[in-house]
Amino acid sequence: MKKIVFTFILSVMFSTSTFCQIIWQKAEKGMTVAQVKKNFPKAQSVQPTDGTTLGDGALRLLELSDYDINNFKFDAFFYFKDAKLIQVTLKAKDSENQALVYKKMVETFRMKYGEETSTNNMSIGQEKLWMTKDRTQITVSLMGGDMNIYYSARIENELNKI
Repeated sequence: MKKIVFTFILSVMFSTSTFCQIIWQKAEKGMTVAQVKKNFPKAQSVQPTDGTTLGDGALRLLELSDYDINNFKFDAFFYFKDAKLIQVTLKAKDSENQALVYKKMVETFRMKYGEETSTNNMSIGQEKLWMTKDRTQITVSLMGGDMNIYYSARIENELNKI
């Protein structure tokens, strides 16, 4: 009986760690605001407004300012739906050359994840997409002069419908 209980506990522990979906850094899909704040102590709570709510109702509840990546500064925005983390957006800080930030970040993502899975070229800009092994969609975007990186776990819900 002890062996069965031990095997069950191990299988639960293993399956929990196996299905953990990392969205960005130490932020996992489904984390609460408190859990994200524990991993990012400098993150500040924010009151969501119309401009900080995504189309599917996800709310921006945390912000982390001046996060350094590749010697560029970003603001990180954490979005929650049903009180669970679903997306992290990084917005490049105002700089003289957002196109350079975009180019360098695309190069960095290619080194980490390989060639992008798709590219969208539009009259107002372009974006490149990657899908990580744990099904997080990453979009590096330069639209209208603004450079953003989106880490989204929302695509997984759509994939589960297929």
